[in-house]
Amino acid sequence: MSFEVLTDYIFIFFIFSVIGWLIEVSLKSIQFHRFINRGFLVGPYCPIYGLGALLIVMSNEWMGKYDSSNAIIFLNSVLICGFIEYFVSYFLEKFYHARWWDYTNRPMNLHGRIWIGNLILFGLGGLAIVNIFNPLFLSLFHNLDLRYREIIGIFIVILMLSDYVISYFVMKLIKLNVEKSKADNTDDIKNEIKLLVKDKNVLYNRFINAYPDVKYRTDKIKNRIREIEAETKKIRDEIEREILEQRQSIRNDIKPITIIKSEIIESQEKLILLLESGSAPKDQVEKLKEDIESQKELLDKKRKVLKLDRIDNIKIL
Repeated sequence: MSFEVLTDYIFIFFIFSVIGWLIEVSLKSIQFHRFINRGFLVGPYCPIYGLGALLIVMSNEWMGKYDSSNAIIFLNSVLICGFIEYFVSYFLEKFYHARWWDYTNRPMNLHGRIWIGNLILFGLGGLAIVNIFNPLFLSLFHNLDLRYREIIGIFIVILMLSDYVISYFVMKLIKLNVEKSKADNTDDIKNEIKLLVKDKNVLYNRFINAYPDVKYRTDKIKNRIREIEAETKKIRDEIEREILEQRQSIRNDIKPITIIKSEIIESQEKLILLLESGSAPKDQVEKLKEDIESQKELLDKKRKVLKLDRIDNIKIL
């Protein structure tokens, strides 16, 4: 790869990172009705967008030799951006014990990290990048002399690396305090972090304000979630068991006496056949005896309710 091509890739990465930041700021400002400086870095750029755009462009250059149809570009963009968003979400949660975006309540989501709506937008965005924006931006960039383009590329690298180093120490402090937190819910951790950065410089406060809907997921919170899920499952199982018992009780209450008698006779006949075979499993015999006894108790209960005399006498083997 020549330095000229590398410079183009650096420029593509940077320009779409800035565009991604503008998109994020616009959407979150509409949602929260105030300006929110999004991103993990200090500057006005979101590298996740730049990385996605760059990989789309690079893969299209390679795949264009075989198939450059819009359908392939769309599918390729969905796969690339979906993978990046899922992987970045997973990495950030594992490393910083927080979920920075969560699509759990969105339809057709995967572990709350990606969802079908964003994937479709990624595909449409990929089409726009390949067919419109990338050729336009590169044509404008190439109007500059190669020497200036190389200087711009070097400046972008130095700028973003310096930004990353600064942001790393900000994130490290927040990570350490999240890990030391004794709170068992995300709101309490948020309040602790806000108190922590209250007297810090603007960089710490900017990061906290950038993600007002962050969900912290420390080990203590995860354990608490598992306890709640286990308790919920236990309650649900008890409710289902009670419903089944009530249904069975209702069936028994409405079952006619003649049907119960017929079932007792049928069960007794089965028991006789088993005993006559001479090799009947003991557990089957005991099960039939229990069923007959249960049917007999139900019959007696219905007779008492209906105030009937025991005219007949059904023997239980």
